[in-house]
Amino acid sequence: MAEVDRRIVVAEGIGANLRRLRTKAELSRDQLAERADIGHGHLSKIENGGLLCRIDTLVKLAAALGATADDLLLSIGWQRQGDHGGRFKKARGGHGDAG
Repeated sequence: MAEVDRRIVVAEGIGANLRRLRTKAELSRDQLAERADIGHGHLSKIENGGLLCRIDTLVKLAAALGATADDLLLSIGWQRQGDHGGRFKKARGGHGDAG
């Protein structure tokens, strides 16, 4: 799997978790962006899976949601393939799987 493909899987997983948690918290994107001190456009790209955010942004978003970075990484796992390499995967059932 190409590096770009790996980043897309992770970005889409974080985006889906972010959207789920934001909706559960009953926050608009503008409200979350303000709480996390990031731009609305930046947040929109992350939530839509179009941008893989930096770890410091992930931590800020989690704190603004009253969640943890683990909550934003839920269901994103790494699966080894042979002796070298592997691939990122979205675990089934909504539970984390570092597999």
